[in-house]
Amino acid sequence: DFGDLDTIAGMARLHHPAGVAYHQGLVYIADTGNHKIKEFNPATGWVLTRAGSGDRGDRDGLSGDATFNEPGGLVNFGGLWYIVDTGSHTVRVYDPVRHVVSTLALWKQSAPGAG
Repeated sequence: DFGDLDTIAGMARLHHPAGVAYHQGLVYIADTGNHKIKEFNPATGWVLTRAGSGDRGDRDGLSGDATFNEPGGLVNFGGLWYIVDTGSHTVRVYDPVRHVVSTLALWKQSAPGAG
C-alpha cells in the first residue's frame, strides 16, 4: 500500500519514491508523491520525514515548513543534501544541521549595464 506514514520500516508508507541515497549509515529517500524527503535508519528500523511539509510547492524555510513539488534524485555533498525538485524545475538544498531548505541559484545575474 502507498501512503504517508513515519514509523518502523515494515509499517511505514511512501508514495512513488523516485530517489535514494546512502550517507553515514542512513538511507535518504525522495518520497516524490508525498513531496517529502525521508530518512531510513537501518540500525533502528525507523523511517522519518526530514524535510517537506507534504504540501506541493516550492517554499523555502525550516525543514518541516518547506514544500517540495515531486522531489526526485538526491545527493549529499559537504554535509548538504542537493535535491532535484522535478515539479518546480529547481535544485533544492537541505541543511540537516540547520534544518533549513533553500533553492539553489544556478545562474549569476549581472549588474545593470554590465555586458
